Amino acid sequence: MILRRYEPAVILAQKALSSFFWLSGLTAVSEILRDNSSAIRIVTYHRTDQIYVNNLETHFRFFAEHYIPATWNDLIGQVSGVSPWTQKKTGIIIAFDDGGLSNFTVARPLLRRYGFTGIFLIPTGWIDVPQEKQQAYAAAHGITVSDHGRDAGLAMSWSQIRQLAEEGDKIVSHTYSHHRFSHSDTPEILFQEILKSKEILENRLAIPIDTFGWVGGETDVYRPAVFQMIQNAGYRYILSTILGLNKPNTNPLLIRRTALSDNWSLAQVRFWLLPVSDRRYRYKEKLICDRLGISPVLER
Repeated sequence: MILRRYEPAVILAQKALSSFFWLSGLTAVSEILRDNSSAIRIVTYHRTDQIYVNNLETHFRFFAEHYIPATWNDLIGQVSGVSPWTQKKTGIIIAFDDGGLSNFTVARPLLRRYGFTGIFLIPTGWIDVPQEKQQAYAAAHGITVSDHGRDAGLAMSWSQIRQLAEEGDKIVSHTYSHHRFSHSDTPEILFQEILKSKEILENRLAIPIDTFGWVGGETDVYRPAVFQMIQNAGYRYILSTILGLNKPNTNPLLIRRTALSDNWSLAQVRFWLLPVSDRRYRYKEKLICDRLGISPVLER
């Protein structure tokens, strides 16, 4: 979910649009008119840098005031259709990609303060890299890490990840090396990124790992053979990089989540959670579904 080459232009456009919506009152109007029930949204951060902790807390406070904290079990009840979300407001779960130490030291206290549980997507190979080599590993593998303070460039420890699991947070495989799948992947690479990552998490944490999270927002990373291998490995749920709400019977193999950033203004965050932002991804979602031969919504 890293906006690489085009990030400056994309972010500048997003800032301009969010400011326009904010100042014109369109954000407030859209929030009033949107459907505020029967859905659960996952919002995703990467780093949660200490220098932006006050900004991040502003985000979390907004979520607590305008959404209802949902759990992983709530989400599974929703996508399975067994126990749909029936609260008067949209449910929200906060996720964190890449296993950065700042997710534990900065974000975790805020999660607990505001009554949220989290989803933590872990690239397992990075966790085992010696601490003095982690920053270089992160840079080489496109892992987004804290840039400042004691957490700069570092991963969580296995004991910290185990603590998150014990506190009720969901632990998810995010490949072994934060790998973007491509046509050049060998069977050995696929085994390591899909199967070995699951095996390591299960051995280290002594819990079943039933969920996988794609790396990268590019359509091309969603490869049919990879998708089939993920399912064959025993993953029952797959987190996509597609923005949007998860409504009843959302395909559990294409769960939507919305990427945010710790340094965004509240105006940017609120704009990114509006229907107009979600709709931009429906065409991309269709392309991905066509590639994988699935539907975004299951008929039951």
